[in-house]
Amino acid sequence: MFKQRITSKEMAIFMRQMATLISASVPILQSLSIVGTSSKNHTLFDLIQKLKTSIENGYTLSESIALYPRYFNPLCCGLVSAGELSGTLEEMFQKIAEYQEKSETLKQSIQKAFFYPIIVTFIAISVSIILLLYVVPQFEMLFKNFGADLPFFTQWVIHLSNLFKKQGWIMCIGLFLIIGLIRYIHRTSIHFQEKVDQWILYLPIFGTIFEKAIITRFSSTLAITFGAGVPLIDALEASAQVTHNAVYIKAIQKVKAHVSQGTTLKTALEDVQLFPNMVIQMIAVGEQSGSLDILLAKVSRIYEEEVNFSINALSRLVEPIIMVILGLIVGGLIIALYLPIFSMGQIV
Repeated sequence: MFKQRITSKEMAIFMRQMATLISASVPILQSLSIVGTSSKNHTLFDLIQKLKTSIENGYTLSESIALYPRYFNPLCCGLVSAGELSGTLEEMFQKIAEYQEKSETLKQSIQKAFFYPIIVTFIAISVSIILLLYVVPQFEMLFKNFGADLPFFTQWVIHLSNLFKKQGWIMCIGLFLIIGLIRYIHRTSIHFQEKVDQWILYLPIFGTIFEKAIITRFSSTLAITFGAGVPLIDALEASAQVTHNAVYIKAIQKVKAHVSQGTTLKTALEDVQLFPNMVIQMIAVGEQSGSLDILLAKVSRIYEEEVNFSINALSRLVEPIIMVILGLIVGGLIIALYLPIFSMGQIV
């Protein structure tokens, strides 16, 4: 729980260093020792030591990294295995590093789209709670001396303030328990995962961005693995896992089953009805021309550009909407508190 985390950037640097050392004909064990010595991340250093021990016990590098799926996904294992068989291990390490850097850039772009709305929403909720707990009670004491009925909006805000004062901790604990329960069910129930991931894809605006990001990761992974000589069945398995969406994982597993029975990739993708027609047509051309990896790489670039464009457009759209919502929440509370003062003449 308290171990130092290995970031994608650190893992990409590790891959590039290994590629450089292997291309210089440095043996695997010595390369790992050199990279481990230069690492300032204790978790990465321990991982490298475990890999060295595994190789010294007779395992290959691909078999060794497969023992640690938390740090090495099926894509990485497949490429390293293909590199060992073809004698192009340094090239595979470079491809893994480039893929991880692109994936991290895509991930940061998506996080950037959600960062601003989440921060502003958190500030709006925090300010509202502070007003309800500390400011509204002061006005409530003042209003008691008026001796007249308060506006409905003001009464509602006072009732909400009293609710937070009396049951605020219970509400917070209940909220955390609900969130924890949902996360637990999401981890343990595949059916629940599929429902949640399907609901995410149906979200207005955001669902489209997630869908494009999934297709970007799928096509990029499939292009790299298949282009490196990994069998299409294994390449599809690696591509399914990087989508991080239960709906697409299940669909790609069906595609994998169809392809293993002799169906073309284009036909199998059409059957699951999740992939856009443009992607399917590009894959069909790639299969017919024998350049599937090249066409998949083009699909990845196209959708990566669409994701970036959608995120930039969303940022420009969300900012004014968030400001309006923030103004309505905080401004509404302030208006509710000052309504009785505005009508003080009538009340007196």
